[in-house]
Amino acid sequence: MTNNDIFRRLRYLLRFSDEQMSEVFSVEGYRVDPAAVAAYLAKEEEQDFKPLSDSDMGVFLDGLITTLRGKREPKPGAEAERRMVPRNNNDKLKKLRIAFHLEEAAMLEVFRLGEFNINKAELSAFFRKKDHRNFQPLGDQAFRRFLNGLVEYRKQHPGNPVS
Repeated sequence: MTNNDIFRRLRYLLRFSDEQMSEVFSVEGYRVDPAAVAAYLAKEEEQDFKPLSDSDMGVFLDGLITTLRGKREPKPGAEAERRMVPRNNNDKLKKLRIAFHLEEAAMLEVFRLGEFNINKAELSAFFRKKDHRNFQPLGDQAFRRFLNGLVEYRKQHPGNPVS
């Protein structure tokens, strides 16, 4: 799955306009005008298409976390947090889990609603460090199903931040 595919699906899920999508970037101090958002949303075969880089996707997902959950106050005496650039589906899943405040049971339900049944151990394998023996890469089909399930979850749980 490309970053642009994920970006399109998140826009559909959130029902945001180009301006609102642009505002999510600006939460992190990154300027992306609505025309650039439209280029990210365009299909690959369209003339206006522009690929969304991993670093730009990371900025968007961090902005989404702040938009949906609020600004996180740094702990006293703690160093500034280094942003993780999501380089694979597992990293993107981690950020979406935070943004939408999904606990383990909700994550399992989202996957189930996306017609991808997994158990707790399989779910936790997606969140392991890459060098851990139980790490499991999240494939494109599983991630696509997760995003589809998130749309259904939103319909069934209107009080969730996804709404």
